[in-house]
Amino acid sequence: MTKTILLPLFLLLAFVKSHAQSDCSDAIIVCGNTNLDGLTVTGFGTQELSALNTCSSQENNSIWLRISIKKGGTLGFNLVPESTDIREDFDFFVFGPNETCDALGLAIRCSTTNPASTRQNNNYTGMNEIESDIAEGPGNNGNSFVKWLTVADGDSYFLVIDRPIGNSNFSIQWTGTATFNSSPTSNVPTGETLNIVQCDSDGTADFSTTFDLTKNTPIIIGDQTGVNVSYHKDQNDATTSINPILNPTSFTNSQNPQSLFARITNTITGCFTTSEFYVQVNEYINIPAIESVICDDAKDGNDSNGKATFDLNKITAEILNAQSTTDYILKYFIWWIQLINANS
Repeated sequence: MTKTILLPLFLLLAFVKSHAQSDCSDAIIVCGNTNLDGLTVTGFGTQELSALNTCSSQENNSIWLRISIKKGGTLGFNLVPESTDIREDFDFFVFGPNETCDALGLAIRCSTTNPASTRQNNNYTGMNEIESDIAEGPGNNGNSFVKWLTVADGDSYFLVIDRPIGNSNFSIQWTGTATFNSSPTSNVPTGETLNIVQCDSDGTADFSTTFDLTKNTPIIIGDQTGVNVSYHKDQNDATTSINPILNPTSFTNSQNPQSLFARITNTITGCFTTSEFYVQVNEYINIPAIESVICDDAKDGNDSNGKATFDLNKITAEILNAQSTTDYILKYFIWWIQLINANS
């Protein structure tokens, strides 16, 4: 890595080398027809399902999603576990349209089929245009897929994902012609980046330092209104809007580099988008205090005018102290403002 040293004659260094929502009231709002990745399910909150209305099952490790339809059409999905182990068993239940958490009624679509029991080729589940049944399971009853929905403008639905067996995360890929409300955007302008790189200049050489993550907030928001930004340590927390970094103006990294996630949320619709970026700490370079003194001479025609010729290459050699000149770039400036402008 090439390290740049901006060096005035007085010498200055510039730069160098989910717990998921497991209750209906906290359901994740689905927007923009964007696929959901890296979701996790761990336990459940209040038991809101019963065998009487959900294909003979209930919550074990669950996550609730709320789907608001912008433009009607057909609505389906593929649920794909991250693990290919056929013993990973995911169920799902759909309630709606336009039901409330305290009056969910019967599931209008559900599948509690166990993929290992039916000796399926994979452990996927979901809704598609091929199937004709609207409910299946438990155990070896069914093939893990049911008929997709026909939905209307303005409808809303709850989709509950539950994992009775296994420990895999999963993704959801939306299918069909229906559309959801639009998500806010996180369009980083050309030439800019959300990544933040700093020197390890806190006095302890441990590749850990404090970052102000909110430097990214105006870049993420751009000219959008009615949105806010939060920062999270992993994708699941950003997706499910939990465990935000409480003091983003003073975040200390625990890994180097460390991936972080920004979530931009529409404060009216609840729609959101997430973006990954990283913070990185570069090694701090300690520049020794060097003073170069030579006698006035007559090379300029006057040996008493306080002017002489300095060989800055010799000063560079003293600064680098036998380190490779290809790893560093040193620049010298007469005026402080020149250095500031070069580093801006």
